[in-house]
Amino acid sequence: MRITVFALLLITLFACKDDSLTYGEAKSKLMLGEFEVYENLASCNCDSLVKNEEGFYLMADTLYTGTCYSYYANEPSKKLEAKQIFKGKLHGAYIVYSPAGDTLEFNLYKEGRYLGKTIANAFECNCDSLKVVDPEVLIKKKTLYGFDYNGACIRYYPNSDSIIYMRENYKDGYLDGSYFVYDREGNIISEQKYKEGELQ
Repeated sequence: MRITVFALLLITLFACKDDSLTYGEAKSKLMLGEFEVYENLASCNCDSLVKNEEGFYLMADTLYTGTCYSYYANEPSKKLEAKQIFKGKLHGAYIVYSPAGDTLEFNLYKEGRYLGKTIANAFECNCDSLKVVDPEVLIKKKTLYGFDYNGACIRYYPNSDSIIYMRENYKDGYLDGSYFVYDREGNIISEQKYKEGELQ
């Protein structure tokens, strides 16, 4: 009987274990630029936040940490903006979307300081920067800084940081459009077309 009670107590203890990040762990990762941590933090409508005179975002008089979204007034199901906020300051991505869901502008902030932006479909990153959402599924969805990726990613030939080997195009996190492979002179040697992650 004692063993059964002890076993049930252990099962209950481990079943209730919280695997979420502590504030300290989240802070450490965010300061290192690991913005995908926001996937494990709060999210809200930006309308529920207040920006005070010092420029901090607050929720119920507390410095907000998480992601907020705003939506088009005439189409409330479509995102207009996504802002990653840490301790009341923009920290990470601030993305502006078109009504079709395309990324119009990708801004990057660190502790409230503006670092730069990319406009419209000109956004490119190294393919190694993208994270696979679920490696078990056949059609892979990829994110950058916790957001479904929109834009191109490129890979370079080994031992070269300037000769592009491959270029992939993404929409809403999935391969979409042309997938190119280049020779060392920059000529296209292979092209494939994708739609919503599927080879056409």
